Amino acid sequence: MELTTKGRYGVRIMADIARRNGEYVSISDISQRQGISLKYTEKIISMLKKANLVESTRGKLGGYKLSSPAEKISIREILHATGDEVELVKCLSTHCPRESCCDTREVWSKLNSMINSYLGGIMLEDLIK
Repeated sequence: MELTTKGRYGVRIMADIARRNGEYVSISDISQRQGISLKYTEKIISMLKKANLVESTRGKLGGYKLSSPAEKISIREILHATGDEVELVKCLSTHCPRESCCDTREVWSKLNSMINSYLGGIMLEDLIK
């Protein structure tokens, strides 16, 4: 399992927005603070918006803010929005011809569940405290 830069940066971007206490923040400000290119920040913000994790408004004081309180947004949700799925081995998400006779499948499945549960239990608010 390896998280992509989209997933890792998505969490950083969401934490940055959460620190603004409900105020709209511009993509350029986020990009600058996080050291992520403007174009890549725009791409990630678009994914977060599509997943309804952020909302936007236009204008001089426009930008992005969280769609829900930080205590209700999990790290797992952010990773999912950016296309990162926690999957230790491919055989857990696709049909495996050895599924019925694999000695290790249960171990990987339980570990995968533990990781997903852990990430689902860490809220954005936990990161910014």
